[in-house]
Amino acid sequence: MTKAKTLIPSRENAALVLTFAFVAGFLGARAILSIATLLLGLNALRGTSPRDWLRHKGWLFGVLWVAVYAVSFFWSQDKGEWGERVQVKLPILLLPLAMAYPLSLSRRQNSVLMSGVCLLLLSGIGFSLSFFVRDAAAIAERYGRSFTFRTPAYDCHICFSAFLAAAVFWIVAQWSWLLRVARWIAGISAIIFVIYLHILAAKTGLVMLYGAGVLLLVRALLRRRFARVGLMIGGMAALLALAWVALPTFRARVGYMRWSMMEYRSGRISAHYSDPGRVYSYRVALAQIGQSPVVGYGAGGVEAAMTEGYVRLFPEIAPENRLVPHNQFLASGVAVGIPATLALLLWWLSVPATALRRPHRFYNVGIWMLVSVLLFVDPAFEVQYGMAVFLFFLYWFRNLNPPTSLPVSLRK
Repeated sequence: MTKAKTLIPSRENAALVLTFAFVAGFLGARAILSIATLLLGLNALRGTSPRDWLRHKGWLFGVLWVAVYAVSFFWSQDKGEWGERVQVKLPILLLPLAMAYPLSLSRRQNSVLMSGVCLLLLSGIGFSLSFFVRDAAAIAERYGRSFTFRTPAYDCHICFSAFLAAAVFWIVAQWSWLLRVARWIAGISAIIFVIYLHILAAKTGLVMLYGAGVLLLVRALLRRRFARVGLMIGGMAALLALAWVALPTFRARVGYMRWSMMEYRSGRISAHYSDPGRVYSYRVALAQIGQSPVVGYGAGGVEAAMTEGYVRLFPEIAPENRLVPHNQFLASGVAVGIPATLALLLWWLSVPATALRRPHRFYNVGIWMLVSVLLFVDPAFEVQYGMAVFLFFLYWFRNLNPPTSLPVSLRK
């Protein structure tokens, strides 16, 4: 029996391997991502009692929300759409619960984890930039029409940029706990992540990146480290100025945003532009929720309900430009109504509530704020990659290991 036990890796070692599989799957293999997500959650629950799980009220709100999605089968118009929308939410049955049972990684394990994740993400950036450098000038010109070059995560530039921005914040949070070689890998990776995010110029990733900078700035200000505050403000301003001067994709993205909002304010109805398209999706979603506020239209009725709303409110918008609600709470309201959406809201709010009782509450609440950007600009929990970004970083930030103040010997 003892020999058999030694063949089973510890929770920590298993988590490292599964995390590498998770990130590799995120970059381009849906099946691997699904399997790694399941095993990562099950691994975290090894040795726990199911009777103890019921104590975690926030997790129960998430389970309730997924259960209502599942039951909406009975009033969903499209059963295939219902299956897809329920399937991508299944990680909520596991990973949020797994967050309640943190791991205990050694400094070496943590360094291996960070180095491995960074190297995998760098490979994804290399893949993406290989398409950019082939015709950078033409791509930059098309950025003025809401174009982005190819990215990992099945070309989901929003989720990939969000993952990179959250990874930068993760590196900052773990910096003092990394070994020297891992610091070099993580530090160089963070610089490359930041540069790439400005080349890609995906709005969500940049909002999260500069949001992380603002959080760190506020933290330094509250600690009265005014020299650091000045350095950070100067650094962010210089970075923006350099991106504006050196990166045509960044300039074109800013110009496109300004132009598209001018088009929206002009009163000419069209959702051919990404930002106004989101606004129109919000307005249609609110109108449809008002039509069926209690049970919604079912997880398999969202697209049909939104189509009906567009035809009624904005018939000028072409079918190919009609979006599902680009906000997770509105998407949930259309699918399963306001009462079930309140369960999602309560689960979402429970995440920082529990983090406030943890040693690293600044970083835990900070990452919750950053990844929550996804929920307000995209139906993040309706796609596998949005769910992956949100839960992955909440899970690993629950497993931050460095003590509040490290011994001098560990800072070497």
